[in-house]
Amino acid sequence: MYRTILTITLISIVAFGCRHKQTDSDDTLVSGVIAIAADENMQNIVEAELDVFSVHYPEAFVFPKYLEEKEAIRHLIDDSVKLIVVGRDLDSRERELLPKTRVVRKYPFGYEGIAFVINKRNTDSILSSKQIKQLIMGQINSWKEINKNSPLDTVKIFFVDKSNGVMRYISDSITRGSQDVSKHFYVVGEGQNIFDKIAEDPNNIGIVGMNQFGNLNSVQYEANSSKVRIVRISKSDKATLSDSYLPYAGDVYNGNYPFWRPLYVIISESREGLARGLCFFLTQQIGQKVVLKAGIMPITDVHKTMTRWDE
Repeated sequence: MYRTILTITLISIVAFGCRHKQTDSDDTLVSGVIAIAADENMQNIVEAELDVFSVHYPEAFVFPKYLEEKEAIRHLIDDSVKLIVVGRDLDSRERELLPKTRVVRKYPFGYEGIAFVINKRNTDSILSSKQIKQLIMGQINSWKEINKNSPLDTVKIFFVDKSNGVMRYISDSITRGSQDVSKHFYVVGEGQNIFDKIAEDPNNIGIVGMNQFGNLNSVQYEANSSKVRIVRISKSDKATLSDSYLPYAGDVYNGNYPFWRPLYVIISESREGLARGLCFFLTQQIGQKVVLKAGIMPITDVHKTMTRWDE
C-alpha cells in the first residue's frame, strides 16, 4: 500500500516540480515530502511504520531509501536526508565530518533480537550462546561436533550482506573485529530470499534480524517461518529446553535471549519539520505498537503515552 502511495506522489512531484521549487519550510510535523535512508535489513519494520504513518497523516509523504548501514549514515552526513534508521550511533570519525553547526540526535525506538535460523530437517534447534560463537569463529565446523549422532556435515553460515547492520552487530559483539572466523560464511545471492536459501540444504544456518521475517501473524511471516526453524539459545554452556529462548520481544526484555541490537532513528533537524514528526511517531505510542507487532521489543509501554525525548 505504501509503495503505491509513493509511486503516485513521485509522479506528481515530477509533473509539477518545474512550477514549484520546495524550500526547507515546505514541510511540517505532519505534512510535506521528505526522503529518509534506512539500513536495508530494516525494510520490513520501516515499511510497516510508514504504512501506519501515512494513514494517520495523509498529507505526509516519506520516500525511503534502503541502503547498506554505512551508506545510510553517509547520506545523513552529506545532508542528503534529515533522518536515518540504523542499528548504531555515529562513531567519532563520522561525527568529525559534520559541520560544527549541525546538531545530530539519536533516539532508540526498539530492540531487535538477532535470530539464527536452520533448516526444518535439522533437529539440533537448541544451542548455547557459546556454541553460536564457536560456529561463527570457526571453532565448530560440523553439526556432528554439536551432536555426534547428527546425519549432517559441514555447517554453512549465510547472511544477506556483509555491510549490513546485522553483520556489523556480529562483528562488534561476537567476533570483536577478528578476521579469524569460520571459512564457511556465505553471502546470499542478490535478490534471493535468505529463508529460501536455508530451506535448500539441512546443513545451512542463517543470521537475520527478527524484522526480516515480517510482522507477526502476517502472510510474509507465516511464509518465512514455514521454511525454517528458529534456534532456541541458552546462556548456559549446556543448553536445555527449559533454559533456552527465542529472539522475541519478551525474552529480549527479560534478558533471557543473549543476541539483540538497538534500532535507532537518527535525526539532523532542529526545526518542526516532517523528519522530526516521523521521529516522534516512531518513538511514541502508535509507532511503538507497530514495533511490538513486528516481534521487536519497544522502548515504551505501548499501552501508555510516554515521552522518551532526552533533549
